[in-house]
Amino acid sequence: MTAPRNVLPEERMATSAPGLPDSGLLRTWPGWVILAGTFLLTQVIPRLSLRTVEGFVSLVAGAPLGAVLLLVWWTGFSRARGQDRWWNPLVYLVGGVLVWRLLFPGSDGSFLMVLGLPFVGLVWLLAILGVGRRLDGIRRWLVTGAIVAGWGLFALVRVEGTDGQINPRLGWRFLPTAEERLLREDSRPEVGPAVESAITAEPVTLQPGDWPGFRGANRQGRNETDWIHTDWQTQPPREVWRRRVGPGWGSCTVVGGLLFTQEQRGDEELLSCYNAETGDAVWRQATPTRFYEGISGAGPRSTPTFDTGRIYAQGATGWLTCCDARTGRKIWSVDLKAHGGEVPTWGYAGAPLVVDGLVVVFVGGRGQRGAAAWDQETGELRWMTGEAEQSYSSVQVSTIAGERQLLLLGGQGLEAYRPCDGVRLWSFDWKIEGINRDVQPIVQGNDVWISTGVGGEMGWKRLTVEKAGEGWTVQEQWFQKTLRPYYNDCVVEEDHAYGFDQNIFTCVRLSDGRRLWRQGRYGSGQVLLLARQKLLLIQAESGEVALVRATSEKHDELSRFAPLSAKTWNHPVVAHGHLYVRNGEELVCLAVGGDDPPSDESTAPSVEK
Repeated sequence: MTAPRNVLPEERMATSAPGLPDSGLLRTWPGWVILAGTFLLTQVIPRLSLRTVEGFVSLVAGAPLGAVLLLVWWTGFSRARGQDRWWNPLVYLVGGVLVWRLLFPGSDGSFLMVLGLPFVGLVWLLAILGVGRRLDGIRRWLVTGAIVAGWGLFALVRVEGTDGQINPRLGWRFLPTAEERLLREDSRPEVGPAVESAITAEPVTLQPGDWPGFRGANRQGRNETDWIHTDWQTQPPREVWRRRVGPGWGSCTVVGGLLFTQEQRGDEELLSCYNAETGDAVWRQATPTRFYEGISGAGPRSTPTFDTGRIYAQGATGWLTCCDARTGRKIWSVDLKAHGGEVPTWGYAGAPLVVDGLVVVFVGGRGQRGAAAWDQETGELRWMTGEAEQSYSSVQVSTIAGERQLLLLGGQGLEAYRPCDGVRLWSFDWKIEGINRDVQPIVQGNDVWISTGVGGEMGWKRLTVEKAGEGWTVQEQWFQKTLRPYYNDCVVEEDHAYGFDQNIFTCVRLSDGRRLWRQGRYGSGQVLLLARQKLLLIQAESGEVALVRATSEKHDELSRFAPLSAKTWNHPVVAHGHLYVRNGEELVCLAVGGDDPPSDESTAPSVEK
């Protein structure tokens, strides 16, 4: 017979501790595998296919799936016994629910879930590793405390939107937001008697060099008049004025010495007018509404449009407003929702188009509500038509085959309407499901280029549109994956388009779609063409501004300057020798004009109506 072996005290503790199996150690490797898979689903796959439906599903569904698998692992395969088998999962679930209920008002819960569930799971596993993979006595409470602390950290933060790569931006909830600081510091002046008395003053008129709306006179992002300094090392842009503004992702309109833009302040959406030379507030017209979504954050997305003494603005929740440009007096307004419009997921973003006495905007919703036109003088509905149920592009007027027509790029593809009555002339189907289209078509002669950086088929297409008798034909010439813009419009110089392929700046050839270079990294930025100097002024997402030569030979950056420091998705504006840039926090005016070289060319802008 074999003599019985003496059992050491520490071995007796390991095999008899309540809640542990005979080995005394928890099995943790499945948990680490699950966390690695969750990281793959929420961080890696969305970066590789960010703007596809699959990428969004992976981003949003990856964290809940990982949390479920963590609970399955713990309760069934971790070797936890007794009360430890259900206690930590209960703390994990209850903590998540409590943090969800205690979210900072306006924070997006889905992104908190994407970050919080795997983060607290990681804290849970690290705590188990730290206590030696045992759950007895004080160790049990240390692990519980770690889970509670993990959720407690998330209770102290808020999600302040994302960047262009859908990376959440976090801030401490006990610190005021930029909008809250603005509301405390800047009281909103109303349109009172002093302003009303100015109604007899001369109306605002469009002057050469003005910037009358989204991307300029013809929505092409071209400045045909200004000549600016290019050496920003020796002659950097000079700050003329800077002021805080409320959240908003549209651009600016500069006409007659006035600057118009849209912003959010608390529960009011503002159409704001500032003195373009001093930055002083002139008037603000308020609409009691607020829009918020988790990617951009709060605020309107559109740019005001100027025409014949009036300013037109489309708010994020669907209010279309016409005001006197001099005084801000509201002339008429309509709610698109009252006409069957459905607010898009990321809010109404298209800028109003004024053409032939009509104000045309995207409406959206089911049942021939793609676009609609209101009488410019009275605000009465004139026509409504089209199949676009969702679009973040702006209606634009173009002349194709000798006929002026309205173009709208939406989720179903491209449609062309007759301005006077909205009759559809032709369409090109290029459907995209569940996401969005944001950019403007490029038109030259009878050719149209449309592009998308989202969905399953990302790239751009060249179409040839011709009129045959009373009908129209549309032929696709080619499809290339060399240009895939998201919400970043292109500009055209000669036979080349310059824009963003995903988030990398790119030059492509219009004739065949060939990529000539792909190099500049400016995040999810915007671009403007200074046509006289053949320069590209690029507004980077970081807030920096860069000057790049418009050449197909290489990416040639001349200068760079940082007037802003927060997320900037707004289009820049150059007018009368000044650069106007804004984001969701600040609006800045910079003097950039240089000595105008001798030239016989006409510098008066053409305004197509």
